[in-house]
Amino acid sequence: MFESGGQAQADLRWILPLQSGETAWLYGAAPALEASLESVGVKVRRLDPANVMPAADHLLAPNIGAREAEMLIGLGKQAIRPGGYVLLGLRNAAFLGGLIGRSSADGTRLPAILRRMKAAEFAPRSVFGVFYSLDEPRFLVSLETRQPARYFWERLYLPPSRFACWKKKLAIFLAGLGQQACLYSAFVLTAQRMQAEC
Repeated sequence: MFESGGQAQADLRWILPLQSGETAWLYGAAPALEASLESVGVKVRRLDPANVMPAADHLLAPNIGAREAEMLIGLGKQAIRPGGYVLLGLRNAAFLGGLIGRSSADGTRLPAILRRMKAAEFAPRSVFGVFYSLDEPRFLVSLETRQPARYFWERLYLPPSRFACWKKKLAIFLAGLGQQACLYSAFVLTAQRMQAEC
């Protein structure tokens, strides 16, 4: 669980292996995350896609749409050193909007973005479903297996209404079927730029 409130996005720094003295590109407005990175000694630079120089150790884009993701993945080799990490926060096109909540028109599908990342020579490292929103990621739930999603919906999610109780039952059922990716309005993924082979 991550901190609730306006500072929740700052906790995204914990899912990357950041070290003091490293540099990170930051795409988009994320003042709490920027302050959090600087507090651990990471030098933060604002990413301007028209002028990416020199390469940094990491790239963080905590709240972007599908078009922005494609552009940033395309810049990956230029913007990130080999062995560096990228963190993308994306709206989920496969989210069951009408049943669980609202969906986004600018979403992307997880398998499609993972294929693009592999084609751009990034190895996926982790994928999390975001509960609440990308601006306020109160919970990050691993999507790699069904158990974390089942645990979240069975034990941590407290339904605020009778209708939400039905949503909870549906979410537990879908997680049991291995369809946990469709239960979250957004996801955060991390990937590492592959090292050049000798």
